[in-house]
Amino acid sequence: MFLAGVDTFWGKKEVDDKPSKPAKTRPSKPATTKPPTPGDEDKVWPCGLCGSPIDVTLHVENTLKEPFFNESIFLEGLNQRQLFHFLHEAANQNKIFRFSMTHYGAELGFMIDSINGLKSEWVNGKLNYWRILYINGTALEFGVSTFIPEDKDEFIFRSPSSKMKKS
Repeated sequence: MFLAGVDTFWGKKEVDDKPSKPAKTRPSKPATTKPPTPGDEDKVWPCGLCGSPIDVTLHVENTLKEPFFNESIFLEGLNQRQLFHFLHEAANQNKIFRFSMTHYGAELGFMIDSINGLKSEWVNGKLNYWRILYINGTALEFGVSTFIPEDKDEFIFRSPSSKMKKS
């Protein structure tokens, strides 16, 4: 399990010996690296895999059980990368955004296990999990490992909701 929003960058990694199931995923949208324009030659982005600086707003909502919370954070000028990097920065700036995640291999990537101590878990045979939505309420089709936000994107991390039955 990876932990963020604590004194260390990442916590411990849980090792899962079970083979991962193939998932329907899309290749991640490539992060765009902005080439210098005339007059901007001195701007060098610190990461060859990162895109240019963008602004993203994250909201985290829990109406399921105590402690209830509804917080937002505006992240300004962060290099364009996968969504979990933005969640990590939010955790560094606001304790409500502290989260844990588990990596399920290259095909499945990271899954958010908890935010602010509220865990995704099996309840009555159904998985209660953190939903990631656009600000308009539309669910993201991809997870925090593969989705790369655009400038001015806003996302809601909504408290665990039942979706699938445990087999």
